[in-house]
Amino acid sequence: MLDDVDHWATTQFGAADLGDARRTDRLVSTMAAIARAPDASLPRQLGSVGEAKAAYRLFDCGAVTREAVMEPHLARCRAAAARHPVVLMVHDDTTLDFSAHRRLQGAGRVGLFFLIQVPIMLLISLAAALAIDSGLLRAARVFRLGVFLPYAVPSVVAALMWGYLYGPSFGPLARFDLALADLRLTLALPPVPRPRDDIPQRAAGQLQGRAPGPRGPAGPGQAGAPRRAWPARAAPVPPPPTVKGGTSKVAPDQTAG
Repeated sequence: MLDDVDHWATTQFGAADLGDARRTDRLVSTMAAIARAPDASLPRQLGSVGEAKAAYRLFDCGAVTREAVMEPHLARCRAAAARHPVVLMVHDDTTLDFSAHRRLQGAGRVGLFFLIQVPIMLLISLAAALAIDSGLLRAARVFRLGVFLPYAVPSVVAALMWGYLYGPSFGPLARFDLALADLRLTLALPPVPRPRDDIPQRAAGQLQGRAPGPRGPAGPGQAGAPRRAWPARAAPVPPPPTVKGGTSKVAPDQTAG
């Protein structure tokens, strides 16, 4: 329902040219009364017999035509629709056809499955719960396991599959992570130098051209360098003399010096 029917009637029909201002005022008041109760009959909409007779005389006037009454209303509608890129003019006899939308072809099947499967599932679950709780079943535990097993197996299988996919030590994602880590390590390490094949031959040639003597082995750029003299190793110190009976026996050669 419109918030202010008087304002709406004035803006939509106040500019109608009916040949007399009184006719325009009567048209505005009649349209406001119709908008207040659009589902009622005209006498009930107008509220009194006098107002109903005045409306009938207005509609019976030759100057009050459909084009004259609807012209300001259509102009206002066109101005309001011009402010939007797409406007749907929906009427009472408008029908919506979704057959051209391929994505909605299965909506009917989904709705039918929902309407049939959900009530049946609820009824079966309720009957099974009441049967288990009644205590009349002989193998209640087996029956409970048979009811619970179809719901438990898919959950366990799904948990195992997700654990395999996201496992830290196995699974495709873990292998991809390891391959990526190896690639990063390979790119971060410096290149390993290749060994030269001629290094042993060069070392053997240098040793063959070197003469033995008091001079030590010559290094690169040190041909004929004197051998380094190491100090002589000191003589071992003899053990201290043994003491027997308060006197010590010292060898003559040990007291000298």
